[in-house]
Amino acid sequence: METFRTLLAVAALSMCDSSSAWAQSGTCGSCPSVGFCPPTLPLGAGPFEDHRCENLAVLQIPDSNFSFAQLSKANLSNTNLVGSDLSNAMLIGVDFRKAFLHQANLTDANLSRANLIDAVLFETNLSGANLYSANFSKTILAGANVSNANFSNANFAFATDLHSMTGMAYYDSTTNFTGTVFDPVRFGWIDTTPFRASTSSISLSAGGQQEFSLYLGLPDLKANWAYWIFGSATGTSPGLDFGGDVVLPLNYDAYFQFTLTKPLAGIYSGFLGVLDGAGEGTATLTLPPGLDPLLAGQTLYHAYVATAMFPGFEYVSDAVSVLLVP
Repeated sequence: METFRTLLAVAALSMCDSSSAWAQSGTCGSCPSVGFCPPTLPLGAGPFEDHRCENLAVLQIPDSNFSFAQLSKANLSNTNLVGSDLSNAMLIGVDFRKAFLHQANLTDANLSRANLIDAVLFETNLSGANLYSANFSKTILAGANVSNANFSNANFAFATDLHSMTGMAYYDSTTNFTGTVFDPVRFGWIDTTPFRASTSSISLSAGGQQEFSLYLGLPDLKANWAYWIFGSATGTSPGLDFGGDVVLPLNYDAYFQFTLTKPLAGIYSGFLGVLDGAGEGTATLTLPPGLDPLLAGQTLYHAYVATAMFPGFEYVSDAVSVLLVP
Protein backbone atom coordinates (compact mmCIF):
# COMPACT_ATOMS: atom_id res chain seq x y z
CA MET A 1 0.00 0.00 0.00
CA GLU A 2 2.88 2.38 0.86
CA THR A 3 4.48 1.79 -2.53
CA PHE A 4 1.10 2.34 -4.14
CA ARG A 5 0.68 5.72 -2.41
CA THR A 6 4.22 6.74 -3.29
CA LEU A 7 3.60 6.14 -6.97
CA LEU A 8 0.43 8.18 -6.79
CA ALA A 9 2.24 10.97 -4.99
CA VAL A 10 4.80 11.22 -7.78
CA ALA A 11 1.98 11.51 -10.31
CA ALA A 12 0.20 14.08 -8.17
CA LEU A 13 3.21 16.40 -8.11
CA SER A 14 3.16 16.49 -11.91
CA MET A 15 -0.47 17.63 -11.82
CA CYS A 16 -0.45 20.08 -8.96
CA ASP A 17 1.31 23.07 -10.49
CA SER A 18 -0.24 26.51 -10.29
CA SER A 19 -1.82 26.20 -13.73
CA SER A 20 -3.40 22.77 -13.29
CA ALA A 21 -7.10 22.16 -13.05
CA TRP A 22 -6.54 20.70 -9.60
CA ALA A 23 -4.79 23.83 -8.31
CA GLN A 24 -7.32 26.16 -9.87
CA SER A 25 -10.19 24.23 -8.34
CA GLY A 26 -8.63 24.46 -4.91
CA THR A 27 -8.39 20.68 -4.66
CA CYS A 28 -4.60 20.64 -4.66
CA GLY A 29 -3.88 23.84 -2.83
CA SER A 30 -0.14 24.32 -2.77
CA CYS A 31 0.41 20.56 -2.58
CA PRO A 32 2.35 20.59 0.69
CA SER A 33 1.63 16.93 1.30
CA VAL A 34 0.09 13.86 -0.22
CA GLY A 35 -3.07 14.39 1.78
CA PHE A 36 -4.04 17.47 -0.21
CA CYS A 37 -3.58 15.96 -3.66
CA PRO A 38 -5.02 13.25 -5.97
CA PRO A 39 -3.04 10.24 -4.61
CA THR A 40 -5.90 9.08 -2.42
CA LEU A 41 -8.58 9.53 -5.09
CA PRO A 42 -8.09 6.35 -7.14
CA LEU A 43 -9.06 4.33 -4.07
CA GLY A 44 -12.62 5.45 -4.80
CA ALA A 45 -14.41 7.59 -7.33
CA GLY A 46 -14.67 10.50 -4.90
CA PRO A 47 -13.78 13.91 -6.30
CA PHE A 48 -13.22 12.37 -9.74
CA GLU A 49 -16.95 12.92 -10.16
CA ASP A 50 -16.33 16.67 -10.21
CA HIS A 51 -12.83 17.07 -11.58
CA ARG A 52 -10.96 15.80 -14.61
CA CYS A 53 -7.60 14.18 -14.06
CA GLU A 54 -5.25 15.43 -16.75
CA ASN A 55 -2.36 13.01 -16.43
CA LEU A 56 -2.34 9.60 -14.79
CA ALA A 57 0.16 8.06 -17.20
CA VAL A 58 2.45 5.21 -16.15
CA LEU A 59 0.66 4.62 -12.86
CA GLN A 60 0.47 1.23 -11.20
CA ILE A 61 -3.07 1.30 -9.78
CA PRO A 62 -4.54 -2.22 -9.98
CA ASP A 63 -7.83 -3.04 -8.28
CA SER A 64 -8.82 0.63 -8.04
CA ASN A 65 -12.39 1.92 -7.99
CA PHE A 66 -13.25 4.47 -10.68
CA SER A 67 -16.94 3.59 -10.78
CA PHE A 68 -19.00 6.57 -12.03
CA ALA A 69 -15.82 8.66 -12.32
CA GLN A 70 -15.50 11.40 -14.95
CA LEU A 71 -12.13 11.07 -16.63
CA SER A 72 -12.90 12.44 -20.08
CA LYS A 73 -9.76 13.22 -22.13
CA ALA A 74 -7.48 12.04 -19.32
CA ASN A 75 -4.12 10.45 -20.10
CA LEU A 76 -4.02 6.88 -18.83
CA SER A 77 -1.42 5.58 -21.28
CA ASN A 78 0.85 2.78 -20.03
CA THR A 79 -1.28 2.52 -16.88
CA ASN A 80 -1.80 -0.72 -14.98
CA LEU A 81 -5.52 -0.99 -14.23
CA VAL A 82 -5.69 -4.74 -13.67
CA GLY A 83 -8.98 -5.67 -12.01
CA SER A 84 -10.05 -2.04 -11.62
CA ASP A 85 -13.70 -1.00 -11.59
CA LEU A 86 -14.46 1.61 -14.27
CA SER A 87 -18.13 0.74 -14.56
CA ASN A 88 -20.40 3.63 -15.59
CA ALA A 89 -17.37 5.91 -15.85
CA MET A 90 -17.24 8.83 -18.30
CA LEU A 91 -14.14 8.04 -20.37
CA ILE A 92 -14.77 10.01 -23.57
CA GLY A 93 -11.54 10.57 -25.46
CA VAL A 94 -9.37 9.00 -22.74
CA ASP A 95 -5.89 7.92 -23.84
CA PHE A 96 -5.44 4.23 -22.88
CA ARG A 97 -2.49 3.55 -25.20
CA LYS A 98 -0.57 0.50 -23.97
CA ALA A 99 -2.68 0.42 -20.82
CA PHE A 100 -3.13 -2.93 -19.07
CA LEU A 101 -6.82 -3.56 -18.39
CA HIS A 102 -6.72 -7.28 -17.61
CA GLN A 103 -10.04 -8.29 -15.94
CA ALA A 104 -11.03 -4.64 -15.51
CA ASN A 105 -14.75 -3.85 -15.29
CA LEU A 106 -15.91 -1.31 -17.90
CA THR A 107 -19.60 -2.22 -17.74
CA ASP A 108 -21.78 0.59 -19.13
CA ALA A 109 -18.80 2.94 -19.33
CA ASN A 110 -18.67 5.61 -22.04
CA LEU A 111 -15.42 5.23 -24.00
CA SER A 112 -16.55 7.10 -27.10
CA ARG A 113 -13.47 8.17 -29.11
CA ALA A 114 -11.14 6.61 -26.54
CA ASN A 115 -7.66 5.62 -27.72
CA LEU A 116 -6.85 1.99 -26.85
CA ILE A 117 -3.99 1.40 -29.32
CA ASP A 118 -1.74 -1.47 -28.15
CA ALA A 119 -3.77 -1.84 -24.95
CA VAL A 120 -4.36 -5.22 -23.29
CA LEU A 121 -8.01 -5.98 -22.55
CA PHE A 122 -7.63 -9.65 -21.66
CA GLU A 123 -10.88 -10.91 -20.03
CA THR A 124 -12.05 -7.29 -19.66
CA ASN A 125 -15.77 -6.70 -19.14
CA LEU A 126 -17.07 -4.26 -21.78
CA SER A 127 -20.72 -5.24 -21.53
CA GLY A 128 -23.04 -2.37 -22.33
CA ALA A 129 -20.16 0.03 -22.92
CA ASN A 130 -20.34 2.80 -25.51
CA LEU A 131 -17.24 2.49 -27.68
CA TYR A 132 -18.35 4.65 -30.60
CA SER A 133 -15.29 5.72 -32.66
CA ALA A 134 -12.93 4.09 -30.14
CA ASN A 135 -9.55 3.06 -31.53
CA PHE A 136 -8.62 -0.59 -30.81
CA SER A 137 -5.80 -0.75 -33.35
CA LYS A 138 -3.35 -3.53 -32.39
CA THR A 139 -5.25 -4.08 -29.15
CA ILE A 140 -5.42 -7.52 -27.50
CA LEU A 141 -9.05 -8.38 -26.73
CA ALA A 142 -8.74 -12.03 -25.73
CA GLY A 143 -11.72 -13.24 -23.74
CA ALA A 144 -13.31 -9.79 -23.46
CA ASN A 145 -17.03 -9.68 -22.69
CA VAL A 146 -18.67 -7.35 -25.25
CA SER A 147 -22.35 -8.13 -24.62
CA ASN A 148 -24.48 -5.20 -25.85
CA ALA A 149 -21.42 -3.00 -26.36
CA ASN A 150 -21.59 -0.40 -29.13
CA PHE A 151 -18.65 -0.50 -31.56
CA SER A 152 -20.13 1.74 -34.26
CA ASN A 153 -17.34 3.49 -36.23
CA ALA A 154 -14.73 1.81 -34.02
CA ASN A 155 -11.30 0.89 -35.41
CA PHE A 156 -10.15 -2.72 -34.87
CA ALA A 157 -7.35 -2.59 -37.44
CA PHE A 158 -4.86 -5.38 -36.72
CA ALA A 159 -6.36 -6.06 -33.30
CA THR A 160 -5.83 -9.62 -32.07
CA ASP A 161 -7.90 -12.39 -30.49
CA LEU A 162 -11.23 -10.87 -31.53
CA HIS A 163 -12.57 -14.37 -32.13
CA SER A 164 -12.35 -15.12 -28.41
CA MET A 165 -14.60 -12.23 -27.39
CA THR A 166 -17.95 -13.26 -25.97
CA GLY A 167 -21.40 -11.74 -26.27
CA MET A 168 -23.48 -10.02 -28.93
CA ALA A 169 -22.33 -6.48 -29.77
CA TYR A 170 -23.30 -3.72 -32.18
CA TYR A 171 -21.31 -2.38 -35.14
CA ASP A 172 -21.98 -0.56 -38.40
CA SER A 173 -20.64 -0.17 -41.91
CA THR A 174 -17.92 2.22 -40.70
CA THR A 175 -16.47 -0.22 -38.12
CA ASN A 176 -12.99 -1.14 -39.36
CA PHE A 177 -11.82 -4.77 -39.14
CA THR A 178 -8.82 -4.35 -41.47
CA GLY A 179 -6.03 -6.82 -40.75
CA THR A 180 -8.25 -9.14 -38.73
CA VAL A 181 -10.10 -12.34 -39.63
CA PHE A 182 -13.05 -11.42 -37.46
CA ASP A 183 -16.50 -11.78 -39.02
CA PRO A 184 -19.08 -9.88 -36.92
CA VAL A 185 -21.99 -11.54 -38.70
CA ARG A 186 -20.70 -15.01 -37.84
CA PHE A 187 -20.43 -14.01 -34.19
CA GLY A 188 -23.97 -12.69 -34.09
CA TRP A 189 -23.14 -9.00 -33.92
CA ILE A 190 -25.90 -6.62 -35.01
CA ASP A 191 -25.25 -4.18 -37.85
CA THR A 192 -26.58 -0.78 -36.75
CA THR A 193 -26.10 0.94 -40.13
CA PRO A 194 -29.38 2.88 -40.46
CA PHE A 195 -29.93 1.99 -44.11
CA ARG A 196 -28.14 -0.71 -46.05
CA ALA A 197 -28.78 -2.66 -49.24
CA SER A 198 -28.13 -6.29 -50.16
CA THR A 199 -26.70 -5.59 -53.61
CA SER A 200 -25.37 -2.71 -55.67
CA SER A 201 -26.69 -3.80 -59.09
CA ILE A 202 -29.66 -5.48 -60.80
CA SER A 203 -29.69 -7.07 -64.26
CA LEU A 204 -32.23 -5.64 -66.70
CA SER A 205 -32.38 -8.87 -68.70
CA ALA A 206 -32.60 -11.29 -65.76
CA GLY A 207 -34.35 -9.04 -63.26
CA GLY A 208 -33.60 -9.19 -59.57
CA GLN A 209 -34.06 -7.73 -56.14
CA GLN A 210 -32.39 -5.21 -53.88
CA GLU A 211 -33.28 -5.84 -50.25
CA PHE A 212 -33.13 -2.97 -47.77
CA SER A 213 -32.49 -3.15 -44.03
CA LEU A 214 -33.61 -0.24 -41.87
CA TYR A 215 -32.24 0.13 -38.35
CA LEU A 216 -32.95 2.87 -35.81
CA GLY A 217 -32.24 0.96 -32.61
CA LEU A 218 -29.02 2.70 -31.54
CA PRO A 219 -28.12 5.09 -30.15
CA ASP A 220 -31.70 6.24 -29.61
CA LEU A 221 -34.35 3.58 -30.05
CA LYS A 222 -37.12 4.63 -32.43
CA ALA A 223 -39.47 1.74 -31.87
CA ASN A 224 -42.66 1.63 -33.91
CA TRP A 225 -41.80 4.73 -35.91
CA ALA A 226 -43.44 5.10 -39.31
CA TYR A 227 -41.10 5.24 -42.32
CA TRP A 228 -41.35 5.92 -46.05
CA ILE A 229 -38.74 5.01 -48.67
CA PHE A 230 -38.42 7.36 -51.64
CA GLY A 231 -36.34 7.13 -54.80
CA SER A 232 -34.59 9.28 -57.38
CA ALA A 233 -33.04 8.64 -60.79
CA THR A 234 -31.16 11.96 -60.91
CA GLY A 235 -28.94 11.81 -57.86
CA THR A 236 -28.68 12.85 -54.24
CA SER A 237 -27.55 16.48 -54.43
CA PRO A 238 -28.79 19.07 -53.67
CA GLY A 239 -31.63 16.92 -52.35
CA LEU A 240 -34.93 18.07 -50.91
CA ASP A 241 -34.85 20.56 -48.06
CA PHE A 242 -37.79 20.14 -45.70
CA GLY A 243 -36.58 22.89 -43.37
CA GLY A 244 -35.19 22.59 -39.87
CA ASP A 245 -31.91 21.08 -41.17
CA VAL A 246 -33.86 18.13 -42.59
CA VAL A 247 -32.56 17.40 -46.10
CA LEU A 248 -33.61 14.23 -47.89
CA PRO A 249 -30.63 13.21 -50.10
CA LEU A 250 -32.77 12.66 -53.22
CA ASN A 251 -33.53 14.95 -56.13
CA TYR A 252 -37.13 15.43 -57.17
CA ASP A 253 -37.89 13.80 -60.53
CA ALA A 254 -40.41 11.45 -62.16
CA TYR A 255 -39.11 8.46 -60.23
CA PHE A 256 -39.38 10.32 -56.93
CA GLN A 257 -42.95 11.20 -57.83
CA PHE A 258 -43.67 7.53 -58.50
CA THR A 259 -42.39 6.43 -55.07
CA LEU A 260 -44.37 9.27 -53.53
CA THR A 261 -47.69 8.42 -55.15
CA LYS A 262 -47.36 4.64 -55.50
CA PRO A 263 -45.34 3.31 -52.54
CA LEU A 264 -47.40 0.11 -52.64
CA ALA A 265 -46.78 -0.61 -56.32
CA GLY A 266 -45.92 -4.19 -57.26
CA ILE A 267 -42.17 -3.60 -57.56
CA TYR A 268 -42.07 -2.29 -54.00
CA SER A 269 -42.47 -4.24 -50.78
CA GLY A 270 -42.27 -2.49 -47.44
CA PHE A 271 -41.56 0.95 -48.90
CA LEU A 272 -44.17 2.39 -46.54
CA GLY A 273 -44.41 0.82 -43.12
CA VAL A 274 -43.63 0.82 -39.41
CA LEU A 275 -40.40 -0.17 -37.68
CA ASP A 276 -40.71 -2.95 -35.13
CA GLY A 277 -40.12 -2.71 -31.40
CA ALA A 278 -36.36 -2.95 -31.94
CA GLY A 279 -36.36 -0.11 -34.45
CA GLU A 280 -35.84 -2.44 -37.40
CA GLY A 281 -37.55 -2.83 -40.76
CA THR A 282 -37.07 -4.43 -44.16
CA ALA A 283 -38.12 -3.56 -47.70
CA THR A 284 -37.50 -4.89 -51.20
CA LEU A 285 -37.21 -3.44 -54.71
CA THR A 286 -38.06 -6.12 -57.29
CA LEU A 287 -37.45 -5.56 -61.00
CA PRO A 288 -38.89 -8.10 -63.46
CA PRO A 289 -36.78 -9.62 -66.25
CA GLY A 290 -36.76 -8.27 -69.78
CA LEU A 291 -36.58 -4.55 -69.03
CA ASP A 292 -35.47 -2.05 -71.68
CA PRO A 293 -31.71 -2.51 -72.25
CA LEU A 294 -31.44 1.22 -72.94
CA LEU A 295 -31.74 1.69 -69.17
CA ALA A 296 -28.33 0.08 -68.70
CA GLY A 297 -26.01 2.39 -66.79
CA GLN A 298 -28.86 4.13 -64.97
CA THR A 299 -28.48 4.40 -61.20
CA LEU A 300 -31.44 4.53 -58.86
CA TYR A 301 -31.08 6.06 -55.42
CA HIS A 302 -33.23 5.40 -52.37
CA ALA A 303 -33.47 6.92 -48.90
CA TYR A 304 -36.12 7.02 -46.21
CA VAL A 305 -37.73 9.35 -43.73
CA ALA A 306 -39.00 8.23 -40.33
CA THR A 307 -41.18 9.84 -37.73
CA ALA A 308 -43.10 9.10 -34.59
CA MET A 309 -46.09 10.71 -36.28
CA PHE A 310 -46.67 11.91 -39.84
CA PRO A 311 -46.75 14.41 -41.53
CA GLY A 312 -43.54 15.62 -39.84
CA PHE A 313 -40.15 14.07 -40.64
CA GLU A 314 -37.87 13.55 -37.62
CA TYR A 315 -35.23 11.34 -39.21
CA VAL A 316 -33.72 11.19 -42.71
CA SER A 317 -31.38 8.37 -43.79
CA ASP A 318 -28.40 8.45 -46.11
CA ALA A 319 -29.06 7.21 -49.64
CA VAL A 320 -28.14 3.81 -51.05
CA SER A 321 -27.85 3.12 -54.77
CA VAL A 322 -28.43 0.36 -57.31
CA LEU A 323 -26.93 0.27 -60.80
CA LEU A 324 -29.01 -1.15 -63.64
CA VAL A 325 -26.79 -3.42 -65.75
CA PRO A 326 -27.51 -5.38 -68.97
